[in-house]
Amino acid sequence: MHHVAFGSILGEDRKLMVHDLVRRKQHAKLELDHVPRLVAFDDDVELLVTASDDQLQVWDPERARKKKTVKLDARPTSVAVSADGKRYLVGCADGTVVYGLTKSSKPKATWPAHQGYEVCMVAFLKDGKRDIAVTAGRRHDVCYWVETLLAKEFGGKRKQRR
Repeated sequence: MHHVAFGSILGEDRKLMVHDLVRRKQHAKLELDHVPRLVAFDDDVELLVTASDDQLQVWDPERARKKKTVKLDARPTSVAVSADGKRYLVGCADGTVVYGLTKSSKPKATWPAHQGYEVCMVAFLKDGKRDIAVTAGRRHDVCYWVETLLAKEFGGKRKQRR
């Protein structure tokens, strides 16, 4: 990891700064229209996602411009962006996971991932041929979701580890 994002998580500050740790300089500074609670970005920091109490916003950090806003039905507890910046995952307090494309204002799929228990972590992994969505729940269960099945609609297989 070469970049870090930070802002005032506890206060009402609506500023978010992204710093390049290798070059030791500020990469981007955003003036948000919501208090950021969660932040994720792609590998090249060409796309940044913030989440607040009821929405997810997609940003172009270079231009400090908001690209999309996605309304959420539940409070987000974790967020991830794929390495190429094309997809996002949001874990929610009600146990659901939201999957979508960063170029769209509507999620592609929402599904109950952890039987009503809070989703604590979401991430994308690559196994060489495809991306896999990984979620972890409050009950210490970890699920792997094959992303190619999510691309159309959720209805697919999951592997679960406890």
